[in-house]
Amino acid sequence: MNDDKTEFLVISSKSIAKKFPSPLMNIAHHHIEPALAARNIGVIMDSQASIVGHVPSICRSAYIHIYNIGKINKYLDRESLETVIHAFITSRLDYCNSLLCGIPSFLICHLQRIQNIAARIITGHPRHDHIPPVLYSLHWLPRS
Repeated sequence: MNDDKTEFLVISSKSIAKKFPSPLMNIAHHHIEPALAARNIGVIMDSQASIVGHVPSICRSAYIHIYNIGKINKYLDRESLETVIHAFITSRLDYCNSLLCGIPSFLICHLQRIQNIAARIITGHPRHDHIPPVLYSLHWLPRS
């Protein structure tokens, strides 16, 4: 058993979590404490069954890829650039997006910002141009 990768999550409301102590699991003489958040199939969920921590993870990953794509975009034609953006950015935004239903609007704004940056990279539009026409020209729907 890999102690660094083994974790479990106790899902409950905040009020119930305060009433009961954290359980410990013993598996083959290994003591495992519950994690505050756990990753399952690439989605981060916390102990209140909320995925609020998942959106910053998506954004962090996307910004790293946007930075790297920005370094090489002058060497790519538009079709190749679209393929790279779809492979590294929009695929991350779309993965398990049904779980994002009902999240607060400020988190959706973070995801929308990444989509806007990706659209600007593909089309070459300046940062201060109005973005909805750019999104529609790519046949992308706004996130909000």
